[in-house]
Amino acid sequence: MKSTPARIIAFAFGLLALGFGLGFGFQTLQYANLQSGKSSVGNSSEEEGIASEIPRNTAPVVRGLRVSPDDRLLAFNAVYGGSSNSSPQAGRFLFDLKTYNWNEAKSPAGWQDSITQWSRDGKRILFAREKIPRAAGEGEAGLYEEKIILPPTKNASKTQRQSTPAALSKGAEPSGEKAYAGFWTPDGKLVMKTRHESKSLYLKGGDNAQNIDRSPGTYYQNRAVLENGVLAYYVVRDVSVADGTVGLFHIANGQSRRVGSTLSDVVWAYIAENARWMIVCRYAENGKDWQWSLYKISPTKSTLTKQVTIPEDVVAVYWSPDFKQILGAAGKSLWCIDVPSLKIQKLGDRTDWNADDAAWLSNQNAAIVASAGHLWKVDMATGKRIEVWKFPEEYWR
Repeated sequence: MKSTPARIIAFAFGLLALGFGLGFGFQTLQYANLQSGKSSVGNSSEEEGIASEIPRNTAPVVRGLRVSPDDRLLAFNAVYGGSSNSSPQAGRFLFDLKTYNWNEAKSPAGWQDSITQWSRDGKRILFAREKIPRAAGEGEAGLYEEKIILPPTKNASKTQRQSTPAALSKGAEPSGEKAYAGFWTPDGKLVMKTRHESKSLYLKGGDNAQNIDRSPGTYYQNRAVLENGVLAYYVVRDVSVADGTVGLFHIANGQSRRVGSTLSDVVWAYIAENARWMIVCRYAENGKDWQWSLYKISPTKSTLTKQVTIPEDVVAVYWSPDFKQILGAAGKSLWCIDVPSLKIQKLGDRTDWNADDAAWLSNQNAAIVASAGHLWKVDMATGKRIEVWKFPEEYWR
Protein backbone atom coordinates (compact mmCIF):
# COMPACT_ATOMS: atom_id res chain seq x y z
CA MET A 1 0.00 0.00 0.00
CA LYS A 2 1.43 3.34 -1.01
CA SER A 3 1.18 6.55 0.96
CA THR A 4 0.56 9.98 -0.48
CA PRO A 5 3.55 12.34 -0.44
CA ALA A 6 1.83 14.53 2.16
CA ARG A 7 1.31 11.57 4.45
CA ILE A 8 4.89 10.43 3.96
CA ILE A 9 6.19 13.90 4.86
CA ALA A 10 4.00 14.04 7.97
CA PHE A 11 5.09 10.57 9.00
CA ALA A 12 8.76 11.32 8.38
CA PHE A 13 8.69 14.38 10.58
CA GLY A 14 6.85 12.32 13.16
CA LEU A 15 9.71 9.88 13.14
CA LEU A 16 12.10 12.76 13.60
CA ALA A 17 10.05 13.83 16.60
CA LEU A 18 10.30 10.34 18.04
CA GLY A 19 14.00 10.69 17.61
CA PHE A 20 16.61 8.47 19.07
CA GLY A 21 16.13 10.16 22.43
CA LEU A 22 13.70 8.50 24.81
CA GLY A 23 12.70 6.27 21.94
CA PHE A 24 16.25 4.92 21.65
CA GLY A 25 15.67 4.27 17.97
CA PHE A 26 16.88 7.19 15.86
CA GLN A 27 14.59 7.48 12.85
CA THR A 28 14.79 10.09 10.09
CA LEU A 29 14.49 10.64 6.36
CA GLN A 30 16.78 12.78 4.27
CA TYR A 31 15.36 16.17 3.35
CA ALA A 32 15.86 15.54 -0.36
CA ASN A 33 13.61 12.49 -0.15
CA LEU A 34 10.94 14.52 1.60
CA GLN A 35 11.03 17.17 -1.10
CA SER A 36 10.68 14.61 -3.87
CA GLY A 37 8.02 12.57 -2.11
CA LYS A 38 10.28 9.51 -1.98
CA SER A 39 10.47 7.42 1.14
CA SER A 40 11.61 4.07 2.41
CA VAL A 41 8.92 4.07 5.10
CA GLY A 42 7.54 0.57 5.32
CA ASN A 43 10.86 -0.98 4.31
CA SER A 44 13.04 0.38 7.09
CA SER A 45 12.52 2.51 10.18
CA GLU A 46 15.94 4.11 9.87
CA GLU A 47 17.64 6.19 7.22
CA GLU A 48 21.02 7.58 8.12
CA GLY A 49 21.62 11.29 7.66
CA ILE A 50 20.02 14.35 9.22
CA ALA A 51 17.83 16.85 7.43
CA SER A 52 20.32 19.15 5.74
CA GLU A 53 18.09 22.10 5.00
CA ILE A 54 15.13 23.92 6.47
CA PRO A 55 12.71 26.04 4.43
CA ARG A 56 13.78 29.64 4.15
CA ASN A 57 12.01 32.48 5.95
CA THR A 58 10.50 30.14 8.48
CA ALA A 59 10.63 29.20 12.15
CA PRO A 60 13.47 27.23 13.72
CA VAL A 61 12.90 23.47 13.76
CA VAL A 62 13.16 21.83 17.19
CA ARG A 63 14.29 18.24 17.72
CA GLY A 64 15.28 16.12 20.72
CA LEU A 65 13.10 17.94 23.26
CA ARG A 66 13.92 16.45 26.68
CA VAL A 67 12.77 17.46 30.18
CA SER A 68 15.14 17.07 33.13
CA PRO A 69 14.06 14.59 35.84
CA ASP A 70 12.97 17.42 38.18
CA ASP A 71 10.91 19.17 35.44
CA ARG A 72 13.17 22.23 35.76
CA LEU A 73 15.15 22.33 32.51
CA LEU A 74 14.37 21.70 28.88
CA ALA A 75 17.15 20.54 26.59
CA PHE A 76 16.63 20.50 22.83
CA ASN A 77 18.45 21.02 19.57
CA ALA A 78 17.27 23.28 16.79
CA VAL A 79 18.11 24.05 13.17
CA TYR A 80 17.55 27.61 12.03
CA GLY A 81 18.64 30.16 9.43
CA GLY A 82 19.10 29.15 5.82
CA SER A 83 18.23 32.50 4.27
CA SER A 84 19.71 33.59 0.95
CA ASN A 85 22.66 35.05 2.85
CA SER A 86 23.42 32.21 5.22
CA SER A 87 23.49 28.46 5.60
CA PRO A 88 21.40 26.63 8.20
CA GLN A 89 22.89 26.65 11.68
CA ALA A 90 22.27 24.13 14.47
CA GLY A 91 22.59 24.48 18.22
CA ARG A 92 21.84 22.85 21.58
CA PHE A 93 19.50 24.87 23.78
CA LEU A 94 18.80 24.85 27.51
CA PHE A 95 15.65 26.52 28.84
CA ASP A 96 14.84 26.97 32.53
CA LEU A 97 11.10 26.53 33.12
CA LYS A 98 11.40 28.22 36.51
CA THR A 99 13.43 31.34 35.68
CA TYR A 100 12.86 31.49 31.89
CA ASN A 101 16.60 31.88 31.39
CA TRP A 102 18.01 30.12 28.35
CA ASN A 103 21.24 29.72 26.44
CA GLU A 104 22.60 28.06 23.34
CA ALA A 105 25.74 26.11 22.50
CA LYS A 106 26.18 26.26 18.75
CA SER A 107 27.04 23.07 16.92
CA PRO A 108 30.09 23.24 14.62
CA ALA A 109 29.29 24.46 11.11
CA GLY A 110 28.05 21.57 9.00
CA TRP A 111 27.17 19.45 12.06
CA GLN A 112 24.00 18.81 14.03
CA ASP A 113 23.68 17.55 17.61
CA SER A 114 20.72 15.34 18.49
CA ILE A 115 19.93 15.25 22.21
CA THR A 116 19.16 11.76 23.46
CA GLN A 117 18.44 11.96 27.18
CA TRP A 118 19.18 13.41 30.58
CA SER A 119 21.15 11.49 33.17
CA ARG A 120 19.07 10.23 36.09
CA ASP A 121 20.56 12.90 38.40
CA GLY A 122 19.78 15.71 35.95
CA LYS A 123 23.40 16.87 35.76
CA ARG A 124 24.33 15.65 32.28
CA ILE A 125 22.85 15.33 28.83
CA LEU A 126 23.78 12.81 26.16
CA PHE A 127 23.79 13.82 22.51
CA ALA A 128 24.87 12.42 19.17
CA ARG A 129 26.79 14.55 16.66
CA GLU A 130 26.26 13.92 12.97
CA LYS A 131 27.63 15.65 9.89
CA ILE A 132 25.16 17.14 7.45
CA PRO A 133 25.92 17.32 3.71
CA ARG A 134 27.59 20.70 3.41
CA ALA A 135 31.00 22.23 4.02
CA ALA A 136 31.84 21.45 7.62
CA GLY A 137 34.02 23.02 10.26
CA GLU A 138 35.93 21.16 12.91
CA GLY A 139 33.90 18.38 14.47
CA GLU A 140 33.73 14.65 14.88
CA ALA A 141 30.74 12.32 14.70
CA GLY A 142 29.93 10.30 17.77
CA LEU A 143 28.33 10.38 21.21
CA TYR A 144 29.00 13.20 23.66
CA GLU A 145 28.26 14.04 27.28
CA GLU A 146 27.71 17.60 28.46
CA LYS A 147 27.65 18.57 32.14
CA ILE A 148 24.93 20.96 33.29
CA ILE A 149 25.16 23.14 36.40
CA LEU A 150 21.88 24.60 37.64
CA PRO A 151 22.02 28.07 39.27
CA PRO A 152 20.68 28.04 42.85
CA THR A 153 18.33 31.03 42.59
CA LYS A 154 16.43 33.05 40.03
CA ASN A 155 18.83 35.97 40.38
CA ALA A 156 21.88 33.81 39.79
CA SER A 157 23.62 33.61 36.45
CA LYS A 158 22.16 31.48 33.70
CA THR A 159 22.47 27.73 33.67
CA GLN A 160 26.10 26.83 33.06
CA ARG A 161 27.54 24.22 30.70
CA GLN A 162 30.72 22.27 30.59
CA SER A 163 32.94 24.25 28.22
CA THR A 164 33.90 21.24 26.11
CA PRO A 165 31.55 18.24 25.93
CA ALA A 166 33.25 14.92 26.54
CA ALA A 167 33.45 12.51 23.58
CA LEU A 168 32.17 9.22 24.96
CA SER A 169 32.32 6.97 21.92
CA LYS A 170 35.71 8.05 20.58
CA GLY A 171 38.11 5.15 20.89
CA ALA A 172 35.39 2.92 22.32
CA GLU A 173 33.87 1.66 19.06
CA PRO A 174 34.86 -1.78 17.75
CA SER A 175 37.34 -1.85 14.88
CA GLY A 176 35.67 -0.87 11.62
CA GLU A 177 32.51 0.34 13.35
CA LYS A 178 31.25 3.85 14.06
CA ALA A 179 28.71 4.78 16.71
CA TYR A 180 26.07 7.21 15.51
CA ALA A 181 23.50 6.87 18.30
CA GLY A 182 23.35 5.63 21.85
CA PHE A 183 21.74 5.75 25.27
CA TRP A 184 22.46 5.39 28.96
CA THR A 185 21.17 2.31 30.76
CA PRO A 186 19.42 2.69 34.15
CA ASP A 187 22.72 1.90 35.89
CA GLY A 188 24.60 4.54 33.90
CA LYS A 189 26.33 2.42 31.26
CA LEU A 190 26.61 3.63 27.67
CA VAL A 191 25.12 1.59 24.84
CA MET A 192 26.29 2.47 21.33
CA LYS A 193 24.52 1.70 18.08
CA THR A 194 26.71 1.38 14.99
CA ARG A 195 25.70 2.49 11.54
CA HIS A 196 26.98 -0.15 9.14
CA GLU A 197 24.99 -3.16 7.94
CA SER A 198 24.47 -5.25 9.79
CA LYS A 199 23.76 -2.81 12.60
CA SER A 200 24.86 -3.66 16.12
CA LEU A 201 24.44 -2.66 19.74
CA TYR A 202 27.56 -2.47 21.90
CA LEU A 203 28.03 -1.84 25.59
CA LYS A 204 30.95 0.46 26.32
CA GLY A 205 33.35 -1.06 28.82
CA GLY A 206 36.96 0.01 29.38
CA ASP A 207 39.00 -0.41 26.24
CA ASN A 208 36.62 -2.97 24.76
CA ALA A 209 33.09 -2.82 23.46
CA GLN A 210 30.86 -5.75 24.35
CA ASN A 211 28.42 -6.83 21.65
CA ILE A 212 24.84 -6.94 22.90
CA ASP A 213 22.96 -7.71 19.71
CA ARG A 214 23.25 -7.64 15.95
CA SER A 215 20.46 -6.99 13.46
CA PRO A 216 20.48 -8.34 9.89
CA GLY A 217 19.00 -5.02 8.82
CA THR A 218 17.84 -2.25 11.08
CA TYR A 219 16.65 -1.54 14.62
CA TYR A 220 13.23 -0.13 15.35
CA GLN A 221 13.66 0.51 19.05
CA ASN A 222 15.64 -0.58 22.09
CA ARG A 223 14.97 -0.32 25.82
CA ALA A 224 17.16 -1.08 28.81
CA VAL A 225 15.61 -1.87 32.19
CA LEU A 226 16.66 -3.45 35.48
CA GLU A 227 14.87 -6.72 36.26
CA ASN A 228 15.61 -8.06 39.75
CA GLY A 229 18.85 -6.13 39.69
CA VAL A 230 19.90 -7.54 36.32
CA LEU A 231 20.30 -5.29 33.28
CA ALA A 232 17.98 -6.47 30.50
CA TYR A 233 17.36 -5.20 27.00
CA TYR A 234 14.17 -5.28 24.96
CA VAL A 235 15.12 -4.99 21.32
CA VAL A 236 12.83 -4.62 18.29
CA ARG A 237 14.69 -5.35 15.07
CA ASP A 238 14.58 -7.05 11.72
CA VAL A 239 14.46 -10.84 11.78
CA SER A 240 14.71 -11.22 8.01
CA VAL A 241 15.23 -8.35 5.59
CA ALA A 242 14.22 -10.53 2.66
CA ASP A 243 10.92 -11.53 4.29
CA GLY A 244 10.27 -8.15 5.87
CA THR A 245 9.78 -9.69 9.30
CA VAL A 246 10.42 -8.00 12.65
CA GLY A 247 10.79 -9.46 16.13
CA LEU A 248 10.94 -8.44 19.78
CA PHE A 249 13.92 -9.88 21.68
CA HIS A 250 14.74 -10.07 25.39
CA ILE A 251 18.47 -10.01 26.17
CA ALA A 252 19.94 -10.57 29.65
CA ASN A 253 23.09 -12.21 31.01
CA GLY A 254 24.36 -12.65 27.46
CA GLN A 255 21.30 -14.72 26.49
CA SER A 256 18.87 -13.60 23.77
CA ARG A 257 15.38 -14.97 23.18
CA ARG A 258 12.63 -13.85 20.86
CA VAL A 259 9.50 -12.79 22.72
CA GLY A 260 6.36 -13.71 20.80
CA SER A 261 5.96 -14.45 17.12
CA THR A 262 7.50 -12.54 14.23
CA LEU A 263 5.67 -9.47 12.95
CA SER A 264 5.03 -8.46 9.34
CA ASP A 265 4.12 -5.22 7.53
CA VAL A 266 5.49 -3.14 10.41
CA VAL A 267 5.83 0.60 9.80
CA TRP A 268 7.27 1.19 13.27
CA ALA A 269 7.24 -0.38 16.71
CA TYR A 270 7.41 1.61 19.95
CA ILE A 271 8.15 0.21 23.41
CA ALA A 272 7.21 2.14 26.54
CA GLU A 273 10.08 3.23 28.75
CA ASN A 274 9.20 0.59 31.35
CA ALA A 275 9.39 -2.12 28.65
CA ARG A 276 5.96 -3.48 29.56
CA TRP A 277 3.94 -2.15 26.64
CA MET A 278 4.64 -2.18 22.91
CA ILE A 279 2.72 -0.55 20.08
CA VAL A 280 3.12 -1.91 16.58
CA CYS A 281 1.95 0.43 13.83
CA ARG A 282 0.82 -0.69 10.39
CA TYR A 283 -1.07 0.97 7.55
CA ALA A 284 -4.84 0.73 8.04
CA GLU A 285 -6.98 -1.00 5.44
CA ASN A 286 -8.60 2.29 4.42
CA GLY A 287 -5.25 3.46 3.06
CA LYS A 288 -5.46 6.64 5.10
CA ASP A 289 -5.11 5.97 8.81
CA TRP A 290 -2.94 3.75 11.03
CA GLN A 291 -3.63 0.40 12.62
CA TRP A 292 -2.21 0.17 16.13
CA SER A 293 -1.68 -3.13 17.92
CA LEU A 294 -1.00 -2.85 21.67
CA TYR A 295 0.97 -5.68 23.28
CA LYS A 296 1.53 -6.40 26.96
CA ILE A 297 5.09 -7.70 27.20
CA SER A 298 7.23 -9.56 29.72
CA PRO A 299 10.61 -11.30 29.58
CA THR A 300 8.93 -14.43 28.17
CA LYS A 301 5.86 -13.42 26.19
CA SER A 302 3.95 -10.68 24.39
CA THR A 303 0.16 -10.63 24.49
CA LEU A 304 -1.99 -8.72 22.01
CA THR A 305 -4.26 -6.56 24.16
CA LYS A 306 -6.01 -4.19 21.79
CA GLN A 307 -6.10 -3.33 18.09
CA VAL A 308 -7.70 -0.13 16.78
CA THR A 309 -7.59 2.33 13.92
CA ILE A 310 -5.83 5.60 14.84
CA PRO A 311 -6.24 8.84 12.83
CA GLU A 312 -3.50 9.54 10.29
CA ASP A 313 -2.88 12.78 12.20
CA VAL A 314 -1.09 10.82 14.94
CA VAL A 315 2.46 10.37 13.65
CA ALA A 316 4.55 10.69 16.81
CA VAL A 317 4.14 8.86 20.12
CA TYR A 318 4.96 10.15 23.61
CA TRP A 319 4.19 7.97 26.63
CA SER A 320 3.11 9.61 29.89
CA PRO A 321 5.32 9.01 32.94
CA ASP A 322 2.78 6.54 34.39
CA PHE A 323 2.35 4.79 30.99
CA LYS A 324 -1.42 5.21 31.13
CA GLN A 325 -1.65 7.79 28.35
CA ILE A 326 -0.01 8.58 25.04
CA LEU A 327 0.32 12.03 23.52
CA GLY A 328 -0.10 11.74 19.75
CA ALA A 329 1.45 14.61 17.87
CA ALA A 330 3.32 15.84 14.74
CA GLY A 331 0.08 16.18 12.78
CA LYS A 332 -2.37 19.06 12.60
CA SER A 333 -3.86 18.38 16.05
CA LEU A 334 -2.85 16.91 19.40
CA TRP A 335 -4.43 13.70 20.66
CA CYS A 336 -4.59 11.87 23.98
CA ILE A 337 -4.78 8.08 23.74
CA ASP A 338 -5.66 5.96 26.77
CA VAL A 339 -3.72 2.80 27.63
CA PRO A 340 -4.79 -0.01 27.48
CA SER A 341 -8.16 0.85 25.91
CA LEU A 342 -6.57 2.96 23.12
CA LYS A 343 -9.56 5.30 23.39
CA ILE A 344 -8.78 8.49 21.47
CA GLN A 345 -9.51 12.06 22.52
CA LYS A 346 -8.62 15.17 20.53
CA LEU A 347 -6.99 17.87 22.67
CA GLY A 348 -8.49 21.28 22.07
CA ASP A 349 -9.69 22.58 18.72
CA ARG A 350 -6.41 23.81 17.25
CA THR A 351 -5.67 22.26 13.85
CA ASP A 352 -2.38 23.95 12.95
CA TRP A 353 -0.02 22.37 15.51
CA ASN A 354 2.27 20.41 13.16
CA ALA A 355 4.43 19.94 16.24
CA ASP A 356 8.18 19.51 15.86
CA ASP A 357 8.54 17.56 19.10
CA ALA A 358 7.04 17.12 22.56
CA ALA A 359 7.86 15.84 26.04
CA TRP A 360 5.77 15.07 29.12
CA LEU A 361 6.40 16.75 32.45
CA SER A 362 6.96 14.17 35.17
CA ASN A 363 5.01 15.69 38.05
CA GLN A 364 1.91 17.11 36.38
CA ASN A 365 -0.56 16.02 33.72
CA ALA A 366 0.96 18.31 31.11
CA ALA A 367 3.41 18.27 28.23
CA ILE A 368 5.75 20.73 26.54
CA VAL A 369 5.12 20.98 22.81
CA ALA A 370 7.46 22.64 20.29
CA SER A 371 5.64 24.09 17.31
CA ALA A 372 6.50 26.76 14.73
CA GLY A 373 9.23 28.41 16.78
CA HIS A 374 7.28 28.36 20.05
CA LEU A 375 7.30 26.23 23.19
CA TRP A 376 3.85 25.59 24.68
CA LYS A 377 2.71 23.98 27.91
CA VAL A 378 -0.38 21.88 27.19
CA ASP A 379 -2.79 20.57 29.81
CA MET A 380 -3.36 16.94 28.86
CA ALA A 381 -6.84 16.85 30.42
CA THR A 382 -8.27 19.91 28.69
CA GLY A 383 -5.93 20.74 25.82
CA LYS A 384 -5.51 24.28 27.18
CA ARG A 385 -2.18 25.76 26.13
CA ILE A 386 0.09 28.43 27.56
CA GLU A 387 3.00 29.93 25.63
CA VAL A 388 6.26 29.30 27.46
CA TRP A 389 8.79 30.76 25.05
CA LYS A 390 9.33 31.98 21.50
CA PHE A 391 12.65 31.96 19.65
CA PRO A 392 14.05 35.51 19.43
CA GLU A 393 13.74 37.29 16.11
CA GLU A 394 17.31 36.58 15.01
CA TYR A 395 16.51 32.85 14.79
CA TRP A 396 13.75 33.43 12.22
CA ARG A 397 15.20 33.61 8.72
